[in-house]
Amino acid sequence: MNAIYSDYSPIFLYVDKYRFSKNWGYPGSAVPYSMIRYVISGTAVFSLGDTSYDVGPDDVFYIPQGSVLSCAAKEEIAFISIRFVSTWFISTWLISTWFIRCRIF
Repeated sequence: MNAIYSDYSPIFLYVDKYRFSKNWGYPGSAVPYSMIRYVISGTAVFSLGDTSYDVGPDDVFYIPQGSVLSCAAKEEIAFISIRFVSTWFISTWLISTWFIRCRIF
């Protein structure tokens, strides 16, 4: 197979479900692993560096390893966080071109 992901082998650390109140906030800090967050309910602003993204139900948000992440809930929010590491990184250019978030239908 000659696909962009053919040599990708993530090492999953853990999966957890979180629920936070409207006043929840996570100050900016570097993330030592990659994450995929699936928003179950509620809305928030997830920021990677200086770029902010509004997220809501059914959004999937990829957070690359080493990114500076901050979050602020607009209302009560629930999401699933999948944390993993890999020696294979998706380039920042590819992420910004492909976009970081997609909607699940």
